Amino acid sequence: MDYSIYDAVNAGFGKLVFVIRRSFEADFKEKIVSKYEKKIPVELVFQELDNLPEGFTPHPDRV
Repeated sequence: MDYSIYDAVNAGFGKLVFVIRRSFEADFKEKIVSKYEKKIPVELVFQELDNLPEGFTPHPDRV
């Protein structure tokens, strides 16, 4: 992930957006966001595994 972020910043991206589950927000901020937030803006967007469009049924092995 570090290499992808490095390449994105060098390509001119101006913000990092991570889509995560709210249940590990604190750990993610501590381990990931803290590494980058002084160099580039970071935004977290939350998505839960059970928050799906109406009528969509995920594969039973999805985690």
